[in-house]
Amino acid sequence: VYEAVDSTSGSVGAGKLLATHLADDPGLRARFRAEIETLKELRHPAIVQLLAFGEEDGQPYFAMELVRGPTLEQLLRSGRRFTWKETVALATSVARALKVAHDHGVIHRDLKPSNLLVAEGSTPGDGVKLADFGIAKLFGSTAQTAHGNIVGTAEYMAPEQAAGAAVDHRADLYALGLVMFAMLAGRPPFRGVQATEVIRKQRTTPAPRVSTAVQGVPPELDTLIDRLLAKDPDARPGSALALVRLLTAIDTHVPEAESCPSARDDKLVIDGLPRPPPRR
Repeated sequence: VYEAVDSTSGSVGAGKLLATHLADDPGLRARFRAEIETLKELRHPAIVQLLAFGEEDGQPYFAMELVRGPTLEQLLRSGRRFTWKETVALATSVARALKVAHDHGVIHRDLKPSNLLVAEGSTPGDGVKLADFGIAKLFGSTAQTAHGNIVGTAEYMAPEQAAGAAVDHRADLYALGLVMFAMLAGRPPFRGVQATEVIRKQRTTPAPRVSTAVQGVPPELDTLIDRLLAKDPDARPGSALALVRLLTAIDTHVPEAESCPSARDDKLVIDGLPRPPPRR
């Protein structure tokens, strides 16, 4: 990815192209074209906008809006922790973007902190941009999805996706629940030395309540994240729009705590911890 200047208008964007030694790989070229076809259809303030696309000397490329700022993953790795209000604001923006994608029949399938860009000088809710729809179209139809083949990132993968089964829009909602957990706790709920270990946990291990790792999370948000991380897709919110409404209700009706939540360094036990009963 390069910073690029439109020779006609002088506007600045980001140019994305395959490295020369990869451009001849049919699979990578297909993924690249798939991302272009997906971005052409999607228009939302929280989705990176496609500006132009084409092929030059046999090398496919596209230009997208340039987002100056770190990824959410970079912020988390730097030690940044988010309040529950910030987490709700970012998740609301992403859920609205997912509604647009899902309305177009597009499942992202790889929603994770490194695919969430946060513009410099913005708040998490106003400046977040969802990027990299590269695998959404490529594996988006029944004909293209091979059962038993796992596509995505293990730490932010829905159980049904980890099983290599067909997925629907609720896989993105599960991934967003994992992102919210990581924003609050500083790490996703499932970690492991090998990707296979993480995949096994995604499929079989109940997610702990985020309130076991973070102080000050409202019970309503704690319960919602727990619903998003349900192994059974039917137990999750039914759609991105439903999730937006639930998040908005929490943001509107739950008073902000006097102190910001912080990770409990002495009790940051994530994997395999029994979940406490719902807080009332």
